Amino acid sequence: MTFSVLVAVYNAEKYLPNCLDSLIGQTLKDIQIICVDDASTDSSPDILRQYAGKDSRIEVITHSTNMGISAARNTALAAAKGTYTCFLDSDDWLSADALEQADAAFSKNPGADCVLFECMTVYDGREVPMRLPDFTTLTGRQAFTMSLDWTVHGIYAVRTALHKQYPYDTSARTYTDENITRMHYLKSRLVARCNGIYYYRQHASSVTHAGTIRRLDFLKANMRMREMLLNENIDSTTVARYENMRWLNVIDCYMTFFRYRKSWNRTDREKAVQMLHKAWLSIDTDAVRKRLLHKPGYMHLSSWRLFRWQEEAYFTAKKIMNRW
Repeated sequence: MTFSVLVAVYNAEKYLPNCLDSLIGQTLKDIQIICVDDASTDSSPDILRQYAGKDSRIEVITHSTNMGISAARNTALAAAKGTYTCFLDSDDWLSADALEQADAAFSKNPGADCVLFECMTVYDGREVPMRLPDFTTLTGRQAFTMSLDWTVHGIYAVRTALHKQYPYDTSARTYTDENITRMHYLKSRLVARCNGIYYYRQHASSVTHAGTIRRLDFLKANMRMREMLLNENIDSTTVARYENMRWLNVIDCYMTFFRYRKSWNRTDREKAVQMLHKAWLSIDTDAVRKRLLHKPGYMHLSSWRLFRWQEEAYFTAKKIMNRW
């Protein structure tokens, strides 16, 4: 088996056939397609059974309760038998030659442990390429450093042995998959690229666009990533680079809270404040650029109360000025 493809599925009936069609139509035929239904309540399980009945390469595993995308991918990963593994979200799809291109890149670069796909972001039918820097291969450390601010993206194939050594982080229900991507890069000898295309669908119902408290899982995932950096004894310059991004994410998550909290119940509002407070406390202000900390709306300030007052004023002004 050359490739194992991990497909986590949750209420994806609208897009799932397109996803599966792109896999069974791959020019590389020696593949294993592992679909994990994460307790869907729509017709996704029926669609999976229909496709599995038509193609023996499709394996279907069902969760009795919803566990989140990282847990679903880990269930699929445990069943992976291919030399290489990649994920494909159930609302996305691959170009017909994507896996063949990735296989060729691994063969051409024997030291490569990860191969990046080209990525095309699709929103309302419009395709926009996600640009990569100009390189043929990177060292694992180079790719890791560039992934901290996503100069290189996280859509790739990886040697299955490395992936099983570093399965998905389940400390939060969403966003922690990004942490493991970075660890895969860090532990790689080389990271190559290929011309196969991953089509990444963006839509309003996705977690990254929906105005729910789940968006604040980003804070948990970021704190977990910082712990991983420190545990790996990563140099202070690299940690500081990530800390700057983490501070920007705290501000961004406060904006989500400000914009959507009226639609949340009281429990979620209180939980959100606690999550924001914990993230605010954890920031190493010595590592954040002073120019950023002096910018209105981005100042850390001496107390949580003052910080919240600043954010409320800042985002009220943005709302009045129709800046979103």
